[in-house]
Amino acid sequence: MKLLLFFVLVTTLFQTVIGGSFFFVVVFTSLFYLIVATTIKMRQGFSWRNELPNAFRVFLVSLGAFTHQFLLLGLPLVLVGFLFNDEAMRRLYRNKGVIVLSGVDGTGKSTHAQNIKSWVERKGLKCNIVRFHKYLLLSWRKKNSGSLVAVVGGKSRLSFIRPYVALLDNIVFYLLCVLPHVASGECVVCDRFVWGNYVKHKALGYPTRFMFWLATLIRPRATVILDVSAETSYNRVIERHGHLIYSVDQIEVERAEFRRIAYVFGYPIVKAEGSKDQTWRVLKTVLERRGIK
Repeated sequence: MKLLLFFVLVTTLFQTVIGGSFFFVVVFTSLFYLIVATTIKMRQGFSWRNELPNAFRVFLVSLGAFTHQFLLLGLPLVLVGFLFNDEAMRRLYRNKGVIVLSGVDGTGKSTHAQNIKSWVERKGLKCNIVRFHKYLLLSWRKKNSGSLVAVVGGKSRLSFIRPYVALLDNIVFYLLCVLPHVASGECVVCDRFVWGNYVKHKALGYPTRFMFWLATLIRPRATVILDVSAETSYNRVIERHGHLIYSVDQIEVERAEFRRIAYVFGYPIVKAEGSKDQTWRVLKTVLERRGIK
């Protein structure tokens, strides 16, 4: 902490009195702090990752100092850098307290999100449910039954932009609606997640060539993929009034992508073909094994 305060003080004073380039004041200072601090910590037997949150704090304060002439931006950054304590920063870095339920429609994500909330609150912890249900650029049309049928994308010359704009929307949504709860020590259950928009757009035929790794930049450890067959998903969703209806083939594309996410990042897949009570028992066991107790 003394080293952190020293870097913050030197950076702020240096920029205020002398000035300097963005690279020197912000980037170089943050990297130099990280190198010095991690060298000290590693000699003490700690992992270098422990200093990443503090390096981020130095970055925020340095950026605030660099933009001191723009008080509306500089002052908030300085305050954020000072006020976020070490534990809050580590929670943000590790996504600690974030539980993600992902998978195709009809797997019971909303139901089990509520189950998790009740389960966590019985342990005396505050828990919030954040639902990633925003598909702002998704096209649809109404059927006579009142259901909504998803329309295959890619027909407009600008259609390639839609998945990326929707992804950006969900990332901002995550930053504004999830991270504040995490920083304050609360648990957050995400009903769907950022990468859901990528999966939906791929199923609809939009260009998503570079989106997989962009959509999975944020990877909470306590993530579970709920899975049912495409036919089961279709049959369950078609009974819901006003829900977007995807074809069995589109759902198969979604399943393949969710399973790919699970395989690449080591997330467990929980079969949800049985009753909700059976699925909940399995899901609870999986979460306990991943440190949610």
